[in-house]
This record gives sequence, C-alpha cells and structure tokens, in this order.
Amino acid sequence: MSPPDAAAIPDPVAYDSTWYLEKVDKIGQKVKAAPAAAANVEFAKEQEAIPHSGPQGKVVPLTIIDDPADWRASELKPSDYTYHLSPAEVAEIIAATEAILARGVKDEEDIKKLTREDYHLPSLGPKLIELADKEVTNGRGFSSSSEPPLENPCIHHVVGFPVQHFASNRAGLVVAFWGWALLLGRVQISQTDWNSKGEVFGSIFNHVTVGRFADVYTEPHNEYTKKGDDKKLSFHSDQGATDLIALLSLSAAKEGGESQLVSAIAIHNELLRRGRKDLVEVLSTPGIWHTAKQETQRSALPNADGSYADYEETQPFEYHGGYLSVHFGARKFADTAKQLTPLQEEAIWAVAAIAEDPAFHLSLKLVPGDVELLHNPSTFHARTHVVDGTNRHLVRWWVHSDSNKRPVAPHYAPRSNVGDIGGFLVPHYPDLSKQRLPLHPYSRHDGLGQSHVE
Repeated sequence: MSPPDAAAIPDPVAYDSTWYLEKVDKIGQKVKAAPAAAANVEFAKEQEAIPHSGPQGKVVPLTIIDDPADWRASELKPSDYTYHLSPAEVAEIIAATEAILARGVKDEEDIKKLTREDYHLPSLGPKLIELADKEVTNGRGFSSSSEPPLENPCIHHVVGFPVQHFASNRAGLVVAFWGWALLLGRVQISQTDWNSKGEVFGSIFNHVTVGRFADVYTEPHNEYTKKGDDKKLSFHSDQGATDLIALLSLSAAKEGGESQLVSAIAIHNELLRRGRKDLVEVLSTPGIWHTAKQETQRSALPNADGSYADYEETQPFEYHGGYLSVHFGARKFADTAKQLTPLQEEAIWAVAAIAEDPAFHLSLKLVPGDVELLHNPSTFHARTHVVDGTNRHLVRWWVHSDSNKRPVAPHYAPRSNVGDIGGFLVPHYPDLSKQRLPLHPYSRHDGLGQSHVE
C-alpha cells in the first residue's frame, strides 16, 4: 500500500477525507457483500453456529461478544444514553465551585493542588460515580446527560452543565469541570506538548479549538508550519487513554464539528457475523502491527545502539484477561515503515467502513453545556468537518476511574510513552511544574498557554 506523502497528511487522524473515504468505499464494499441469511440457507446455518461469549471479563477470542458495549446507533433512542442535570444538581455544582473559589483558588497552579476532598457534590457526586461505572466503563461505553439512562449504555451524554453561569469566570468554569475528574478517579496526562526550547510538559486539561495547532514548531527543521484543525477526524481511539474520556462543550461551530461515536465491540461482532473471521484473526494477531511514533515518543524508547525507532508494535484487537480492548485508526496503521499485507489492509478498511455506516455510529451535535463521556478501549470517536468553527471550543480530560478493574492489555496502543494504567509519560512527572492545566487555549508549540485566543 502506498499512502499519500506524510507532508500532505500531517496528522494521524485529521487529513483530506477524500483519500480516506475512497479506501473505505473500495474495500468496505467487499466486506458488505456477505450473503444475506434470508437468501442463503448455508450462510444462515453458519451464523447460528458462531459461538458466543461474554460479557466483558469472560470473553473467549474469536467469538461474538454478548455485552452492553455491543450497540448500534439504529437501535438506540436519545433517552438510552442521555442524562439531564436537574436544577438542584446544577445548583450543587455552582455551590461546590464557589466554595472553592472563596478560598482564594484563582489560577492554574491553585487548581492543580485540589483533591477530590475539596469538591463536595453530596447528591450529584454519587450519581456521577455510578454513571461512570455502570454506564460507561462497564456498560455501553459512552454517555451524555439529559434523561434517566437505560442500564449499562457504556457511553453517556450529560446535558445542562452550567457553562453560562461561569461565562465571565474562567477559573470557576475550569474548577467546576475539573472537580468531576477528581471525583471519578486518577487524572491522566492526555496531551504532551513542548515549547520552542524543546522542553516537554504534560497537559491534564485540554482545550479543543479550531486553530489550536496553528504555527506548530516542527523538528528537525526548526521551523513553524501551519496545521489546520478543522478537517474531518476519522474514527480512532486515543493512544494513552485506558478508560474515560470526557468532553465539555463551551461553544459550538456555526456548522459541522459533530461528535461521532461507534462501538468497537459491535464492529468486532459484525465482522464475525459477515463470515470474516479471517479479518478478526489478523486484527488480533500479535507482532505484525506497528504505528509510527510521534516526536515525543521517539526519545522514550531507544534502540540498543542508541538510535530511535520510528515505529513500535501495537495491536488493533487484543484479547487479554477475559476482555477485548480495541485501539484503532486507519491512518495510524497505514502510514508506517512496515508494509501491510493485503489481508491486513482489507481488515483495517473493513473496520473503518463499518464505523462509517450510519446504522452503526451516533452523531451528536454538542451544544454549550453538553458533556460527553466515553470508554476509549471499547468506543471509537470521530468528528465531522468543521465549517466556520472560529468559536468552537471544548475542554477535555482523561481519567482512570476508581471502578475500573479491567487489566490493560500489553499491546493496547503504543506503550513507549504511556504509563502502566494509561496517560502519557513526561520527564519529571509527577512534578507539578511539568503538568499543565491551562485556563485558556493556546497554540501548542508555545508552552505558555497564557496568550488565549478567545
């Protein structure tokens, strides 16, 4: 396979969607061509003979997994995955935040020193912990808030976070959302950045805005290059997140920028149902999959001779400890120094094709005050192209929740710069001076975060 020149496609998941969608259509159609059970008696018998296992924790390799994380968008109603914060719960968030601010907490350094004991949500707190445990980490894998959810959606969408109340108080807004992360578990470094001096630091609270990658400092040419952040993001998993990812919308784009979610477990099961056990086998075969290293990874794992590898081993589907964990990104696997076999290439684009099927993925337009929670090892996420996204602004954190007893698979995502239970490794971590919790978005090369773009 010959992917486009890397300079033309600078990001592993954000690039010209034409090339990506052409590959999805070409190879994906072949996988979709499996005979319909109603028209093929032999095929129908084969489907009935496919063994099942589950739920997660009791998974047998190469079987259809019976688990709440096996969901399809066509089978869900918004009430299945949405939770609306009540007026009393909103008031509780505001009161907890204002109590912290009254102690003089006003900037990034103050907020980094907070612990869960500082953030009191006597009514809402236990509900958030239960939602993260039963609905996201050990359920369907995503969530967003609005109405009482069905049991075990594993994703969630929470509606009504008091963004407008803190519109003129950014420290208050950050404290309010950061408190949720502290309540749920161990916060992880979710972004590695470096300044023009080459000093690396870890961000534990990220701003997602159009233009955040403008004027990126690149090596080895020691120059700044423009890099857009408004393109379609294809379906992928985040590298270092082993449990929860949360996004809060502060403001939305005029058009586009919809958040898309798809169940990795449903894709695994669908490949088996379509008679493509061979694809599941190759996706779960160790030692044959590699992804290209980013600049901050290359210094983390030197070769014996002192040089640095440009790629490292990983695995799209990994069965481990009775669980299936999935790490995916079509471009991540296609753009490496390691050549894919025809079967590997077909497997990657088959996964992408099913993910792009509207019957499988959800599309959510996150408006100000919406919170999206998802479980990274069982859910892929994507974003549609952003049109006029000048005002689009979300904030994000990763957490390894206290309820997560799932073992981290040995090759789940590239490991050279990722901790044992997730989160990026940064020199001198956990030295707080090397962690960032910026109140405002910044161009990632500057390392300062004080020149906000709002």
